[in-house]
This record gives sequence, C-alpha cells and structure tokens, in this order.
Amino acid sequence: MKLSITLTAGLMLLTAACSTVTHVTSNPSGADVQLNGQHLGKTPLTAKVNDIRGMRSIYSFTASKAGYGTQRKNYQEVWGADPTATIPNQINFDFK
Repeated sequence: MKLSITLTAGLMLLTAACSTVTHVTSNPSGADVQLNGQHLGKTPLTAKVNDIRGMRSIYSFTASKAGYGTQRKNYQEVWGADPTATIPNQINFDFK
C-alpha cells in the first residue's frame, strides 16, 4: 500500500503542469510575437509559458516586423522535460 501511494505521488509530481518565464527581444524592437499562434505582444516583452499537456510538446515563437519579415524559433521538449528545461530564459530575434 505504501509503495502504491509513493508511486502515485511521484507520478503526480512528474505530470504536474509547470510554467516558465522567458524574455523576448528583437533588433529592432517592436516586433509582434506569437506563441503557437497566440499573440503575446510587441518586443521587448516577458511571457509566462505554461506547459502543454503531452510529451515532446513544441513551443513555436514567431516574430514579425513590417519591412523585416518573419522569424520562427521552435523548442521541443524531450521526454520528461517541461517548459522550464526546454525554453531559454531569453529569446532574441535579430532582423538585421
């Protein structure tokens, strides 16, 4: 019984939703930023990124600025990871 409770508690910790904070910048600043198609705002910005349920989730950051085009940066979880281990603390889009 104790083993069952311990295993259940461990599984709950492993599957708990996690989040991380990342700072998004661009050169030049003022780029529109999206995360998986959801608008986050204009650079520079700080974004709280929540865990996507499922393994090997992909976090796709897109930045666009008129006259400079669009850039995308993808970060994919490895097995057992969460956004904290997957997404860097700082993401920069350099349009120059």
